[in-house]
Amino acid sequence: MSIANAPSDPVSDPINAAESARLSRHDRYFSSSEVDKNLGKSAVRGGAITIATQGFRFVMRTGSTAILARMLAPEDFGLISMVTVVVGFTEILNNAGLAAATIQRKEITHAQVSTLFWANVAISSILTLIVAAMSPLISWFYQEPKLLNVTLVLSTSIFFGGLPIQHQALLRRTMEFGRLAIIHSVALFACVGIAIIMAWWGMGYWSLVAMTVAFSVVAAILSFLISGWMPNLPSRGSGAREMLHFGLGVSSFTIVNYISRNFDNFLIGWRWGAGPLGVYSKAYGLLLLPSAQISSPAMAAFMPMLCRLNDQPEKFRAVFKQIIQALSLLTMPGVASMIVAADAAVYVFLGDQWNAAVPVFQILGFAAIFECVFGTLAQPLIACGKASTLYRLGLIAAIPTIASFIIGLPFGPKGVAAGYTISNTLIVCPLVFIFVAAQTPVKVLDFYRAMFPPLVLAGLTAALLFGIRWFFNLQSPLLILFVAGLCVAPSMIWGVQKFRQIRNVQHG
Repeated sequence: MSIANAPSDPVSDPINAAESARLSRHDRYFSSSEVDKNLGKSAVRGGAITIATQGFRFVMRTGSTAILARMLAPEDFGLISMVTVVVGFTEILNNAGLAAATIQRKEITHAQVSTLFWANVAISSILTLIVAAMSPLISWFYQEPKLLNVTLVLSTSIFFGGLPIQHQALLRRTMEFGRLAIIHSVALFACVGIAIIMAWWGMGYWSLVAMTVAFSVVAAILSFLISGWMPNLPSRGSGAREMLHFGLGVSSFTIVNYISRNFDNFLIGWRWGAGPLGVYSKAYGLLLLPSAQISSPAMAAFMPMLCRLNDQPEKFRAVFKQIIQALSLLTMPGVASMIVAADAAVYVFLGDQWNAAVPVFQILGFAAIFECVFGTLAQPLIACGKASTLYRLGLIAAIPTIASFIIGLPFGPKGVAAGYTISNTLIVCPLVFIFVAAQTPVKVLDFYRAMFPPLVLAGLTAALLFGIRWFFNLQSPLLILFVAGLCVAPSMIWGVQKFRQIRNVQHG
């Protein structure tokens, strides 16, 4: 027997053992059989890991916001918000919906994902150059010379943001959310540390620029190291063309949705300047932190499960309804309590200089109550392979949303906030519910039935907190937030129990 064909002992041959482990990990990425055996448990475990990680990220983000808001001026945040409208848009183009294409397909190959990886690299490189070339135009449009160099530096985050898209998509596909948690947590810890140090050194808005770029770089490096997947060169005939077409449908929706959801920042920055924009963007960002740290990541954890249930309509419908109700329980009462405790939340997390954000915070709060549901409505369409219909979904939401921003703009940030809240609550959400129900197994009444108990609980929570504040004349902001946390705790426990009920779902 030749040496090349001789069997190797993994214990005595650590190189072969490592190679064998690497190959087995690659095989796992391109086979869903192991995940399908315990679909419900895998999804619930992934959701638990994700929510726990998001708790850490919530603490990090709110803590860093509280620190940086006291070290920097509102104008510094407004300055960065002007550029992130453009950079955030290119990040959507950067993804091109190709992560969703990898997660959604029942069967994928190494050649297909490798081709998608290089597509993401090409797209991110082109977008980086385009944004860098646009920096003089952005500076001229806002009449702010500082934006020239800020845009040039921030454009590098686009390239690094495109590198790990397929690595993270493979981890989501196989529900390895523990690895994703490590990537995002370490990257966040690093970028927050860098931003605080730079702000302490008096570097102003450059600390916020560095925070964005550092997160992209660290996340890219960790994604390669932790996933262990290495792409091959792109190849023709791999079957990736269909996935690219699917990704185009997803990205068309995200583009329209991003424009409509960020047009308020664009208009306020143009009409009212960096100061009011900083107040508005921080108020909205702080208000959406609970929803952003719970709803979107949790939905991402359950997305692979929904994709595998798209051929079982009744089971798909039941699971999605439970997910919506659980997310509503976890977020709606919390947002309602923050409306009542807006002054305390702004003081603790932002500081005295941000008092102007309180009324904006309260007005947007009524729209944010429904954000946990509204932000997940594209997922059932993606899971059912209806990417071509997403563009219409985006238009249904975009037209009344943008109109509300324009109508409210003459009245300043509060006017924009009021217009968006009325439009989103009374027009957009009902229309979107009808559209999604027409395209998926989910029914219109499923949304309202899932949301009704959490909405009632949110109202009771807000009333209880308001009564306690009035009866005991609470003045301490920290004490008010502590009481708010106690009021929200029962709904959080109920939401976790709802998630646990999904664990017994199996594929087939």
